[in-house]
Amino acid sequence: MRINLKTSFQDRHKVKALGAKWDIARGVWYIEDMPNLNLFKRWIPELSGWNERRAVKEFDENRARERAARRKRKNSD
Repeated sequence: MRINLKTSFQDRHKVKALGAKWDIARGVWYIEDMPNLNLFKRWIPELSGWNERRAVKEFDENRARERAARRKRKNSD
């Protein structure tokens, strides 16, 4: 399966070293049938976006837990 990568110009050497190929017609780096997508996840929009959303969700959940703990301590005093 082909996956197009979203890379910056500066990262082109990194993705090439990891095995990505350049599609000259489309002007995009891509990978095909890679057994380990973790190497490329920061350049795969679907995966990097998911991780970003997950990180934001976890941050919000942690912040909510901290607020609840502060309220509980304040009410117990």
